[in-house]
Amino acid sequence: MRFLTLLLITTSLMSCSHKLLANSSLNPVIGKNTMTTKTGALIKSISLMAREERSLPSGLKPTRDRDIGFATVFVELENTQETDTKVMIQSIQIRNVITGAIQLESQKTQAIHLHPLEISANQFQLTNKSGYSRFGKVKAVITYQIDNQKSTIESAPVEVEQH
Repeated sequence: MRFLTLLLITTSLMSCSHKLLANSSLNPVIGKNTMTTKTGALIKSISLMAREERSLPSGLKPTRDRDIGFATVFVELENTQETDTKVMIQSIQIRNVITGAIQLESQKTQAIHLHPLEISANQFQLTNKSGYSRFGKVKAVITYQIDNQKSTIESAPVEVEQH
């Protein structure tokens, strides 16, 4: 019963977020990727939405500390085992696909505890004050650890939406 409730809640959240994104005036660009680990934890998908807001919203005065570059990284995890497992997200980087330059970065370690047979939808927000480089697509690169196994997964490249 608990698993079904979590599955329904997770499915509803994912459905709502996709509906919000679909109905949004931002028209986000999303890239997906999937990876399975040897420990039974499955990274079902990683998606990236990237945008840059160089234009100042009306009514606001220009400031140097205004965020310009924004990225939302969606990560869906599944524990295929019948035991608890923990996924440690060690870093999330948004990189230029052409140059490999890091555009946004979070090095704050995040622990995600997965119960047996649980699916977990996670969202990470990154911002910067300089925006993105003017050429090329970007991708999310996540470094994570499950047990003592450290791995990296990348999203599909996406165009940065400009505003």
